[in-house]
Amino acid sequence: METVTARWPHWEPGSWASNYIKCLGWKMLSILSVGSEKNRHMEGRRVVDLAREAGKDPFDFLADLTVEEEGCVVFLLGMPPRPWSEKVFLRGQEHPQRSVGADVLFPEKGSPPQTAYGTFPRIIQHYVRELGLYTLENAVHRCTGLAASRYGLEDRGVIRKGAAADLVVMDFEKVRDNSTYDNPRQYPEGIEYVVINGQVVLAQGRRGSTRLMPCPGRSWRVE
Repeated sequence: METVTARWPHWEPGSWASNYIKCLGWKMLSILSVGSEKNRHMEGRRVVDLAREAGKDPFDFLADLTVEEEGCVVFLLGMPPRPWSEKVFLRGQEHPQRSVGADVLFPEKGSPPQTAYGTFPRIIQHYVRELGLYTLENAVHRCTGLAASRYGLEDRGVIRKGAAADLVVMDFEKVRDNSTYDNPRQYPEGIEYVVINGQVVLAQGRRGSTRLMPCPGRSWRVE
């Protein structure tokens, strides 16, 4: 194995295209899942903490873990909300064509990213109710119809005759994102009913017995 020092800035020939570690540091990296039971205790923990316990440089630790797991390591590079980061993000949030989505990966085992449980409730709670950045109607449109239009899905994200019956019933004053960076697997509050393709999958805020199997959702392939 050869250790290569990345060239910077990233736009020069021969340099790395996206050196996120250089920009954000190792504290932003955590392990989502591993393939073996032996290392299962690492899931959900930060690489910098695990490397310190192992007495290794974070890069060496992650490289050794990847080799040991034969490549079966899923990690997350992200950051919890901070006042300084929000100042940066808010500058682009008000653009009328900015939709809301989440590139969520649910690993078969291990911990999901925070966005898996909290993306859309946080939009309602924080950007509508607390900051007043959007109206409720505009926020819902950014999360549904506007996002669906990006993929040419004309019957999704709208309420009209002939469209897919995808509906969410919520208590606006109670919607709250409970997920955290270190403990992401927490359901939000204030979501009372969820309907997918006309079938109720969440009723009175309860999951489990109210969840239908198989899920009435559909997979989409965009060509």
